[in-house]
Formats: sequence, structure tokens, C-alpha cells
Amino acid sequence: MIILKGVTKQYGGLAAVQDVSLMIPNESIYGIVGRRRAGKSTLLSIMSLLESPDAGEVYYGINGDERVDILCGERLRMKRRKTGMIFQKGNLFESRNASGNISYPLEVAGMTKKQIARRVDELLEIVHLQDKRTARLRELSDGQKQRVAIARALAGSPEILFCDETASALDPQTAESILELIRDIHDRFRLTVVLVAHQIGLIQSICDDIMVFDEGRIVEVGTVQQLFAPPKTSKERVYA
Repeated sequence: MIILKGVTKQYGGLAAVQDVSLMIPNESIYGIVGRRRAGKSTLLSIMSLLESPDAGEVYYGINGDERVDILCGERLRMKRRKTGMIFQKGNLFESRNASGNISYPLEVAGMTKKQIARRVDELLEIVHLQDKRTARLRELSDGQKQRVAIARALAGSPEILFCDETASALDPQTAESILELIRDIHDRFRLTVVLVAHQIGLIQSICDDIMVFDEGRIVEVGTVQQLFAPPKTSKERVYA
């Protein structure tokens, strides 16, 4: 479970996130949608402990009772290792091949070469890239690169998987295959998954609940069916 209480984040006087409170259930697939520059990525960075809020509290745990925004040092690093992050562009190392990118967090964690090789093989199978172990990034399609990024995010067996516009830059068919993979991973490992997108249509098929975010604030929260009902606000649904 992820719980935010009154979370606020400002940059140079501009409020990217304004007094946000929400609860994301355990083992759910939760979508966050909104127009570009709505503050979605900042909110995700706070949830994933990559940034600290200026005000408010962040909690993890089965019962949502473990406060994590105040962690620092080794305790913070250990908690981050139980989360995985997938970025829009993958953020892969051009100097490493597919397996080298996947193995990086395992190397940082101090695993042996034998352990790393075994785990990389497992992850390549999960993302269906068994035949791309030694492929350089320039030899991979955009969809395959995202699969490498997903495998890397899973390397530490995370409890929460954060996806920041993971499929937004892909063609529709590839985007659908990536989202199907994320759903399969969720079902297989019972992760909590948080998906950020700027179009509700991109992620509606796999989300349990969706939160609409605009100008740093929550506009609506509900199931896909509820959000496609007549709007509760006068705002035009530019995210649909």
C-alpha cells in the first residue's frame, strides 16, 4: 500500500504538487493521467522516494503504516531497492549490452558473477528477450529497449513497480505489448504497479483505478467506467 498525506512540492515558487492525499491499494494497478506538465512525474518521484516532499507524508507497507519520506542513508537505499522504476526513454547505458544493463543493479547490490548471470537469464525470460542477451542497444527496437528497462527494474525483486510514461513514446502495437507485459508481471509477482500516462486510453485496459491529475492537484479518482461517465467537473477531459 502507498499512502500520501498532504504532499506538496514546489520549484522556485511554482507548486508542482499541491496538498495531495491518496491511497493506492496493495497489489493493484493504479493509473495517474493528466496533460503534460501537470505534475505527474514529480508526484511519481515523491512516491518512489527519488525526491522528498516539501510538506506532507509518504507511507508504504501492507497496512500503510511505515513512513518512508523521512528515511535517509542506508535505510533509504534499502527501501529504494524494494521498488522498481521504468522511465519513458528507458535510461539505459549505451556502453552496455542488454544483459549488462540488466545486471547493473545486481552488481551494485554486491551479488556474485554466478548469481548475476542466473538472475539475468531469469529476467530475460520474463521479458521474452532470451535471444538478445549480448545485443547492443543500437541493435534493439524501441520496444525491446523498454523490455530491457523492465527487466532491470525487476532485478531486485521489487514490491512496487513505478512506470513513468513507459509506453507513451511507442507505436500503438508495441505500446500494447509492453502494457500486456506489465500486466502479466503484476499477475505473476503480485506487485503494486503505478502507471503514469498523459492519455487515459493508453492504460485504461489494465488499471484497477485511475486518478486524474492537473495543475498539481487531484481532479478525479475512480474506475475507468466511472471516469468515462459524464464529468464531475467543468474541466474538459483533455486526457481522454
